[in-house]
Amino acid sequence: MTTFPRSTLSSAAALTLGLLLMAGAGFAEDAVLDLAGIYDIEGQTVVGETGDRFHMSGKMVVKQYGDRLTTVFEASVKRVEGKGGPATLKFTSRGDAILKGSSIAGVSEVQTVLGQVPELDVSAPMVPRRVLPPFNATSAGTVDEDGKIRFTITSETDVFGPGRDRKTTIEAVRVARKATELKVKK
Repeated sequence: MTTFPRSTLSSAAALTLGLLLMAGAGFAEDAVLDLAGIYDIEGQTVVGETGDRFHMSGKMVVKQYGDRLTTVFEASVKRVEGKGGPATLKFTSRGDAILKGSSIAGVSEVQTVLGQVPELDVSAPMVPRRVLPPFNATSAGTVDEDGKIRFTITSETDVFGPGRDRKTTIEAVRVARKATELKVKK
């Protein structure tokens, strides 16, 4: 059995480690971004034909399994411009998405609750409301360098009127990586 001095073994180990690190130098580019957490969301829907505009705000929870994302989304929506469509509504959804680099694409099932009293928040107690059948939506977006997620949502729903050209854009800002990190607002 041939024996080698300890310094030779240390040098060989260091050289091997260095070569492995150099070979894997591109790994950082292929690393999956960490998006799991709780996000504040803000966005708007603009109805092209009428110019009606709806403001949206709420929360999104993202669970992550490698490059696969599962989302739960809840948002309050209020008409801020125009006279078409409902004055207030709530969206809740559950979706699945794939993360490729800094791009996200996914689908979700969305449930809508409409307020039946104009200009009164749908979540106020005792307000008459109507629950619409669920609909499917697709989303595509990107993750900015600062961690914000910007995405666009498209769907075949007639919540804002039948066949209307509409565009929903949302920006999500992570407020916690885990539920235990949420801060109580004062």
